[in-house]
Amino acid sequence: EDGHVPSCYDFLTETPSRDYRQRTWWNVRDSEATLILVMQSDAVFGGTLLTKKIADELGRPCLVIGLSPEEREKTGAAQVVQWLGERKVSKLNVAGPRESHCPG
Repeated sequence: EDGHVPSCYDFLTETPSRDYRQRTWWNVRDSEATLILVMQSDAVFGGTLLTKKIADELGRPCLVIGLSPEEREKTGAAQVVQWLGERKVSKLNVAGPRESHCPG
């Protein structure tokens, strides 16, 4: 979850700050859209909520998908593919809570 970027990703630029807020800002800024994956779509908090707020502030499309069994029945991969296609997204920021904060 933390640490330096491995050398196989040398085309990426690390943020000067270790503060996750700067990394989050850059990730949203440098993408065309953000896909947020959470267990419950109405339970967006912490850094994940910050990601959504930044996307809204920058006017970037943002889709929140719940991964619980109940929500997967209503939404799924087809919805994501359609959403991406409608927006012609070529650079996608994928976000969500850390596994240590939201197991599953």
